[in-house]
Amino acid sequence: MRIVPWIPPIFRDREAAGRVLGEALAELGLDDPVVVGVARGGVALSWLEPMLRIGSRFSLLTTVQPIDAELSAGRVSSTFGVRPTLHSGGVSVGLGPRASVRWNGGPSRADFGAEAAVLVLQDRVGVSLGVRELSLSRGMAGEVFFALTIADLNGAMYWLTPWAAK
Repeated sequence: MRIVPWIPPIFRDREAAGRVLGEALAELGLDDPVVVGVARGGVALSWLEPMLRIGSRFSLLTTVQPIDAELSAGRVSSTFGVRPTLHSGGVSVGLGPRASVRWNGGPSRADFGAEAAVLVLQDRVGVSLGVRELSLSRGMAGEVFFALTIADLNGAMYWLTPWAAK
């Protein structure tokens, strides 16, 4: 497994990594351990996410990620998108298109995909599921991604404290 290009692989393959993880978990003696594996990782940094509130239950949320690093593929890109979003009972659900413009790691091009998101705590914490590239002409989808979103970290921490005004 190669985490970054300049560090040698830690394990020969996924099977070897699984054996080591299984042995470590067996030593802990847990009844029902849950292991979450991330096959491909990355980091996206965003400091600007404008939102247009159209009504009390509808808004347009945007994705503006000037730096989107796909570590496993060795690519860096900028990602932009817009998600029409419905708000009800403290939960927001949105679905919309996104585009990523690659800076490196292959042919310089734009990938067009889609992203769905569920947000809570006044849209400060959410999970997203999407596809980096949709090819309608070929009838196929590219890499699927899962993201955990934390916006306004200070505000999110306040809402998670027991003394927050509910």
